[in-house]
Amino acid sequence: MTRERIGIEEVKPQLQARIDDLIAKLFPDAKPTRASSVRVHNPDTGNPDPTLAIYRRGVKVGGWKDFQTGDTGDVLDLIAHVNGLDRKGALAWAKDFLGLARMSDAERKDALDAAARRRADMERKAQEDEREKIRRVGRLWLKADPLFSDTPADRHARAYMAARKCPFEAAPHLDAATFRTLPALEYWELAVWKTVDGKPKKVKQGPELPCLLSAFKAPTGQVMALHITFLHPTEPRKADLPKGKDAKLMFGPVTGCVLRIAHGPDHRDVPQDPHELILCEGVEDGLTIAQLWPTARVWVAGSLGHLASVDVSYPFISKVILARDNDTLGGEAEQQFEVAFAALERQGKGVSIARPQPPHKDFNDWLRDGDDDDPA
Repeated sequence: MTRERIGIEEVKPQLQARIDDLIAKLFPDAKPTRASSVRVHNPDTGNPDPTLAIYRRGVKVGGWKDFQTGDTGDVLDLIAHVNGLDRKGALAWAKDFLGLARMSDAERKDALDAAARRRADMERKAQEDEREKIRRVGRLWLKADPLFSDTPADRHARAYMAARKCPFEAAPHLDAATFRTLPALEYWELAVWKTVDGKPKKVKQGPELPCLLSAFKAPTGQVMALHITFLHPTEPRKADLPKGKDAKLMFGPVTGCVLRIAHGPDHRDVPQDPHELILCEGVEDGLTIAQLWPTARVWVAGSLGHLASVDVSYPFISKVILARDNDTLGGEAEQQFEVAFAALERQGKGVSIARPQPPHKDFNDWLRDGDDDDPA
């Protein structure tokens, strides 16, 4: 009896169902994680920082992107990339990894059915993990001190923004409900994890640091995710961290949410009066813009990639001004910006672009120009 050909449609689902085993095989130094993606070192670039992200959950499971080079692909492309193979060679490698060539047709069918069940279980667990993460976001938010509560953590965070030349008090229409502070929160990126009985287990906590929390809110007002700026314990600047670690982290699902920095002249919980919206990437930039354009609503997307998913179709938005960082000129960043611009424009609002004076990276950098004592 002639055996059925083993094709991509059979191999790819099984690779996705065993994504953690595959990552461990391709990247032996990868740290165990329960997150939706894992960062690893790209063998092609030699960069000491883990710039290659691999998705462990959701519809993109097995997909990957290198944030230095812009290279992307699916799970077979990942195998090809790491092993220096073409796609045909990657398929052969995957068949051997899965043991498919040694199976009978009946065994292969059983393996494919088992992979489908495993993927379904993974998706159910991913959905529950996301719901639990939103609950954790809510608990963390309620635990934090409101802005202007005059606690030590609040004063420390306000001193940080003042040192960045964008104090909260200088934004005349600040949405203060977007911000809270904590005296200490674990910087989880420096936690140590090990695999115990096949599961990731935290064996050492990361350091606890003061921080500013900025709330990503859904249109309903629910806090869905947090932008967290970790601060130095005693000085008004970002925390000192090892090379490759960012003092700003995201926690929770941000899709469809924004940081509302300033509401413009319309102070109502449900805005009515149409005003221009200025949309930018970062919190400090948003606070800077809220000073410079006090009549505008100012929202922060949190990242260049998230700009494209922001909903600007509301009747209380008359037009959109997209604040563009100067480091988005050229390469992959320019492509991402063009995608974001087109996505916003399709929503039927007039979209224009505002840029800081070169060579400054963004509006906050421009505002701080000339002060050698500004924190990094």
